[in-house]
Amino acid sequence: GGKSIICLSSTTDDGGESRIRPLLREGEGVTIPRSEVHYVITEYGSAYLYCKTIQEKALVLIEIAHPKFRPWLLEEAIRLGYLKKGQTLKSKTAYPENEEREIELKTGRKIIIRPAKASDAGGIQEIFYHMEKNDIYTRFFTHLDSLTEQKAQYLCNVDYENEMAFTAVTGERENEKVIGSSCYFVDHTDNLADVAYMIRPEWQKCGLGSALQQRMAEYAKSRGLRGFKANILAENIKMQQVMKKGDKVTFSRYGNEFEVVSLF
Repeated sequence: GGKSIICLSSTTDDGGESRIRPLLREGEGVTIPRSEVHYVITEYGSAYLYCKTIQEKALVLIEIAHPKFRPWLLEEAIRLGYLKKGQTLKSKTAYPENEEREIELKTGRKIIIRPAKASDAGGIQEIFYHMEKNDIYTRFFTHLDSLTEQKAQYLCNVDYENEMAFTAVTGERENEKVIGSSCYFVDHTDNLADVAYMIRPEWQKCGLGSALQQRMAEYAKSRGLRGFKANILAENIKMQQVMKKGDKVTFSRYGNEFEVVSLF
């Protein structure tokens, strides 16, 4: 009934090879079947593997490999059919575990807001497929029937530098559920970041949007950004209310849209 945990350095002692590899070498044995491994931990993070698909396992393992070997591992995983063609991995650093926060919402429920990972794409798609049609329109400025893997990756596969994304999750880490997401993309011409949010309907109106906004602002300030900006449809009252909670907020209306700037 125990959990199998494998802790290892991401590279060999001389740093010349990755200890996370796409295939076993000839003659190498297996001491723990892959179906029984719960966690693999390196200096770049931890990957929970139990009951995951091959695709999910491949991606989370590459995310905790040494950055210099990630492009090769990604290429090999695609070649072997573990991952879809076009899969990318933007992060070149360790997962910023110190940026995880436990938040208590105004309903009294506690959730975790943590940095997003490329492997969160499925959870982002789940949010989309539970959203009301009108919420989809106000979020994406168009009527979408589906959220492709590529679009979901855009919202969570970030470099933690010029791009940042957070996911709000509930439940045990082994079986967590993504209930909200936020992301920003830095515009170096004005040192502001474009922001966007998605929240499952049953988790709206409980302060989650404001919690994500506050967490994003805290992180952005630490990176030296001046503030956030967003184009919001006039009918998107929820997003306007979230942005109004900034320190210095200006709304400029152009037709059916507001251009909102929130300075720190």
